[in-house]
Amino acid sequence: MTSTELSNFNSKVERVSSLVNTAKRLLDEGQSIELSALTGHVEELCRYVQSNPAEDNTPHKTTLKSIMQSLDEL
Repeated sequence: MTSTELSNFNSKVERVSSLVNTAKRLLDEGQSIELSALTGHVEELCRYVQSNPAEDNTPHKTTLKSIMQSLDEL
């Protein structure tokens, strides 16, 4: 992963984390949420990971697992 790709990956992770946190807050307030906005962001993260050699992906897989766990908690 190039430094630009890594920066894009990290930015996307931050965006997804922010969206998940906002969704949790809204749910806690009794509001409904639309999760479709997250789909494209998560798919893009997965594509980043899939495009790299497996040995380079260990930290990214951990990040994706953490995001999946947060999504499951919604």
